[in-house]
Amino acid sequence: MPLKFAPNITMMFQEIATLEGRYAAVKAAGFKYVELAFPYKESAQKLKAAKESAGLEQVLINAYPGDLQAGDLGLAALPDRVDEFRSSLETSIEYANALQCKRMHVMAGKIPKGSPTSLRDQMMKTYMENITYAANRLSKEGILALIEPVNNRLSAPEYFLYSPHEGLEIVKKINHPNLKLQFDLFHVQIMDGNLTKNIKEFLPYVGK
Repeated sequence: MPLKFAPNITMMFQEIATLEGRYAAVKAAGFKYVELAFPYKESAQKLKAAKESAGLEQVLINAYPGDLQAGDLGLAALPDRVDEFRSSLETSIEYANALQCKRMHVMAGKIPKGSPTSLRDQMMKTYMENITYAANRLSKEGILALIEPVNNRLSAPEYFLYSPHEGLEIVKKINHPNLKLQFDLFHVQIMDGNLTKNIKEFLPYVGK
């Protein structure tokens, strides 16, 4: 299988102020595919026009993450924000459809600092319910739901879903045809290593 590379323009080409301008920069750099983690500060139609003008394929966006400035990093595992998660998913779908994007990373969110260990069980229950909801809802739009374990050692210390193997078990337990893993080698190496072994084990459950 040939490798396909897609710059994430939330993180790359930051010398260009606008996301619209970054689409053009991706094209000028010779890429055909693009990711965009957080599109929600720009209008979906402006981004659509920029993507189409550049002739790029949008391969991934993240679901609405909440208030990044306030420290949010997803909503799916937050028991007190279920209604917000589900209503914001409709906004995420609007952006995905405008960009003709067929994959969406549904972010878990963070464990509140200083919270009791018992909260994690409640968050897991909420997470399982919300991810099942998202897999069902996105399937109606032809959009694949993805979950991604994010390392809590370097990148996001309070992130709820940090274990690659826990992510795998969640996908297996929910067992929905429209739910897969987003398998980031960076996060897997930091949390577990054993990349060759893990690639073989995880690959059947990885979204394509």
